[in-house]
Amino acid sequence: METIIVKGTIQWIDMGAGSWAIVTDDKQTYQLCGETTRLEKKGLKARVEGILRNDMLSMVMAGPILEVKNYEILTES
Repeated sequence: METIIVKGTIQWIDMGAGSWAIVTDDKQTYQLCGETTRLEKKGLKARVEGILRNDMLSMVMAGPILEVKNYEILTES
């Protein structure tokens, strides 16, 4: 599994059961999983480090699943 760092805007994806995601400046969406409580605010700018989970599936289908390992809040919305 690959560890990546992405920077972008937190969004709520309202598909299926719904999920929090980060959308990068180049419009790539990553569905967040793991400890995301402090990231769960629409419009929040953040830098997220995590593991791409190609071994997991989701009903939300928003993009690749990123298991959050570390993050930095850059700006509040």
